[in-house]
This record gives sequence, structure tokens and C-alpha cells, in this order.
Amino acid sequence: MKKIFALFMCAMIIVGCAPAAPAPVSTIAPAATSAPTPLVATQPAPKASGVQVDIKLFQYQPNPIEIKVGTMVTWTNQDNIQHSVTNGTPPTPGKEFDSGLFDQGKTFSFTFTKAGNYPYFCVRHNSLVGIVKVNP
Repeated sequence: MKKIFALFMCAMIIVGCAPAAPAPVSTIAPAATSAPTPLVATQPAPKASGVQVDIKLFQYQPNPIEIKVGTMVTWTNQDNIQHSVTNGTPPTPGKEFDSGLFDQGKTFSFTFTKAGNYPYFCVRHNSLVGIVKVNP
């Protein structure tokens, strides 16, 4: 009798450890809806405002440039020698902007807040000159 009781207890333990039956899966399809609303706008990125000037082959390109008040101009040194973007006429610097000397691949930016003509030059190479014409 003890053997039957022991077998019965073992069977109960084994049945108790067996995994439960899986939960029923719903087979009802969701109701049709209109097209989903995108989560991210697909508008093109706005273009960067401002004007780009390259310093290349000892020239400011383009030159001269004509812009409106509030426009930012960014100069990029493409030559393998240091240059500057210094307001004024050689050899006398002005007071509006001065990049100091900067290396190839580096940039200098300035935002023009007043109308007028702004001559500029490279302090190391006085023949390298340019002008920014700023309109209201």
C-alpha cells in the first residue's frame, strides 16, 4: 500500500510540474482603418542660410559678394597655407571682423548686421582682397 501511495504522490508531483496549456489565440482580425498617420514628417530639410566663400589659389571665390542685412558669410580655407579674413584694406585692418590666421579646411563665419560695403583682405598675403556689399 505504501508503494501505491508513493507512486500516486510521484504522479501528482509530475502532473503538477507539467506546463500549463497555452492561452487561446484570438483569430479575429482587427477592423480595417484608414491609412496610418506617419510619425515623422517627410519634409525636406531646410537649406542652410548664408553665403559660402572659398579661399582657393590665393583668391576669395566668389568675389565680390552681395548680400542682405542679417546674412551670415562663411569663408573656408582651401589652400594648404594659412589665410585670414580681415576687414579693412591692406595693410590697415578695420574694426568689423577679423578671423585671425586659420588653416586649410577650417572656416570663419560672420553675420553682417548693417548695410554698407565691407572690404577685407588676408593679413599674410596683402594681394588677397575681397569685398562684401550688404544691402538693407
